[in-house]
Amino acid sequence: MTIREKRTLISQFAAALRQRSPQDKRDLLVADTLDSLCRHCDLYDAARVSSNPFHPELLRTIAAADLSSDALFSLFECLAVLVHLRKLAHPAIPLDGTEEELLFEFEHSGEWLPDDLTLVAHWYWHAPAALLDN
Repeated sequence: MTIREKRTLISQFAAALRQRSPQDKRDLLVADTLDSLCRHCDLYDAARVSSNPFHPELLRTIAAADLSSDALFSLFECLAVLVHLRKLAHPAIPLDGTEEELLFEFEHSGEWLPDDLTLVAHWYWHAPAALLDN
């Protein structure tokens, strides 16, 4: 399933998140990044890697309309991986401010480090380089 095909659902989820968490900075960043995902859906779809587990996870969470803290944390991770892959796949097309802010938060929060043994750390810090080398 492509981002383009799910734009309406993604936009509705972002709106619901803004209503639920109008003061939470990270939730608003997720909502704004979801809007960026919709605006740039063709770039994200073109940067999709079939083995990337974060693309289907993002779509599953949104389809379930899950606004729990755990789901939103997972969405933040999914978005970080997807935005990073899009940045690397299309280096001549700059990210918008929201996308840049999400990557900055991911990289500088101290929650995710390159030497973490987590799937998200692998996909963010290591897999893109390996994918681009092939």
